[in-house]
Amino acid sequence: MSGYIGNIPVPQATQTRQSFTATASQTTFNTAGYSPGYIDVFLNGVKLAPADYTATNGSDVVLAVGAASNDILEIVAYEIFQVVDQAFTGNFSVDSPTFVVDSTNNRVGIGTSSPIYELDVGSGSGSNSINIFSGSTDTSSVYFTDSTTGVGSYIGRLAYNHTADAMLFTTNASERMRIDSSGNVGIGTSSPIDYYADNLVVSASGEGGITIAGPTTGENYIMFADGTSGTEAYRGFIGYNHALDQLRFGTSGSEAMRIASTGELLVGTTSDTMPAAAAAGQAIMAGTRTFIATETGGDTILGGTTGSNYTAIYQGGTERMRIDSSGNLLVGKTAQNIGSVGVTIVDGQISSTVDGDATLRLNRLNSEGNIVQIRQAGDQIGHIFSATNGTLFYGWNDSGDKTVGYGVGDTGIKINDSVDAVYPAFATTGANRDNAIDIGRSTVRFKDLYLSGGVYLGGTGSANKLDDYEEGTFTPQFSTASTYYSQVGHYTKIGDVVTVTLQLDFIQNGTTFGGIGALPFTVAYVNYAGISTREYYSTGNFFVANLAIGGTGSAAFYSPSNSPAAANGQRYGFSLGFSYKTT
Repeated sequence: MSGYIGNIPVPQATQTRQSFTATASQTTFNTAGYSPGYIDVFLNGVKLAPADYTATNGSDVVLAVGAASNDILEIVAYEIFQVVDQAFTGNFSVDSPTFVVDSTNNRVGIGTSSPIYELDVGSGSGSNSINIFSGSTDTSSVYFTDSTTGVGSYIGRLAYNHTADAMLFTTNASERMRIDSSGNVGIGTSSPIDYYADNLVVSASGEGGITIAGPTTGENYIMFADGTSGTEAYRGFIGYNHALDQLRFGTSGSEAMRIASTGELLVGTTSDTMPAAAAAGQAIMAGTRTFIATETGGDTILGGTTGSNYTAIYQGGTERMRIDSSGNLLVGKTAQNIGSVGVTIVDGQISSTVDGDATLRLNRLNSEGNIVQIRQAGDQIGHIFSATNGTLFYGWNDSGDKTVGYGVGDTGIKINDSVDAVYPAFATTGANRDNAIDIGRSTVRFKDLYLSGGVYLGGTGSANKLDDYEEGTFTPQFSTASTYYSQVGHYTKIGDVVTVTLQLDFIQNGTTFGGIGALPFTVAYVNYAGISTREYYSTGNFFVANLAIGGTGSAAFYSPSNSPAAANGQRYGFSLGFSYKTT
């Protein structure tokens, strides 16, 4: 004996030990071979858990995490435990109660430690099965024999033909019944599928079959009895009247339905004459007309009153509508799926899906008014209605304009197609509401506002219109500068007023100061009195405000002594802030 018992290696087991020196991040090690499930893996002398490696193909061992360089991986492969040509006496068990041999009573138990017959499977708890595993073109059988030779060795048999996928039943050494791969049952025939109605075929030699015979003026029955006296002997029945060629169905000891010789179905009546209308409690189906009527105060029920099934209505061989067990209505579909075409009413919610067309059409004839009323707890909180000009409204009726609106109480908005405008309104009446409704609040604000026109602030006149706002940078220039160390400019434009701040650092060319140029917008007027300057190179003093800006100004850039004299080659630097009007 050698190898593994279960998943436990036997100390004396035959084993193959291999050692590997890993490279950096190595995960795969090719061995000389092993039986999956019968190996141990050691990394640097530490035994790895099965989750730390994969060994399933009989040759490779793959680590879950790559080894480090020069790690030592040892793989010990064991042979599978074998017992050859051995004989045992006494009781025997394997993982009791998985397999138990009771040698005293010559019984075998599978799944039970106390078999009571020659072979017991299961212990009376849970589900148990016996599997006969045969080839896909072979036959599995259970034989019942009374001899070891001749027909006695196969006198009875239960067999499954895997080629035909058919169950066979044999008595007296001959097949008597068969269930084919489609579930068809043949008694006396091995091929029920050869017949038109093949679900159950009874074949007998000669003139055989199942027949209920009677005279041409008589009536034959299949009775369902729950007693032996009175109507107990025929509480339910199926009868055929040969004189009238009618098939009758009875319940509670009386006829409940019949099929007349013309094929008409009569429920609750015995007359096959079509009335103008069905009487209460009747159902008549004849030709192109179907009548279903209910007793006064009763109910007409299609489908069951209990259970989890559904009631479906078919037209042209296709299901068109169903009511499921929860009372949900489905039209044009068989499942509550918003992605398929159809209408559902589920828990009071209506869903409609249409392919390539409007999903809802509401049409009010002859007069204007409400088309849709919206209510909460029974109270109307909104509506959609039409005005005299055919316009659709929500929440109010403002018949003077083509308007759609939305709101609540005294706060609403209207979208007016006639004047291409959106304006505030009373939600209750639809009337305009001027100078009363804010857009956002201090703590609930909108983010960005994009306009192609202007904004009127504080009034509605042209003087109140703000039509431009812009911020940016520019590169200022000084007309007598030869070299720049710094040119920085920022501007804010509101309407036609431009406010700039700039900084210039340069080497002066010549003995006369020049002027400032390269402003971001054309100069129309400069408020020189509001100019503030500061020199931070040269003398460190303030300059006077009289200077030339953008080609407009009375003079050049003056020094504190009110002189335009400058030092040629001198480095000057100053900052400047001013506003001007542009065109």
